[in-house]
Amino acid sequence: MQRPLHENQYIEFKSEAVKAAVLAEEIVAFANSEGGEIWLGIEDDGTVSGLSRSYEEDLAQPNALPHRKN
Repeated sequence: MQRPLHENQYIEFKSEAVKAAVLAEEIVAFANSEGGEIWLGIEDDGTVSGLSRSYEEDLAQPNALPHRKN
């Protein structure tokens, strides 16, 4: 899969520093629309910053994203 060059309504870039609550909001937004892709480890300007091994391992854990109720 080739990395997109920029964000659009179907593509969202997130750096490693993204908070779980912000990531959860993006997932819900895509789920409530036409879908899309969230690319982790990429800055808003498209620069690849990567992910640390510990961040990847944390995301792989069940319940990595907080349960939110509004």
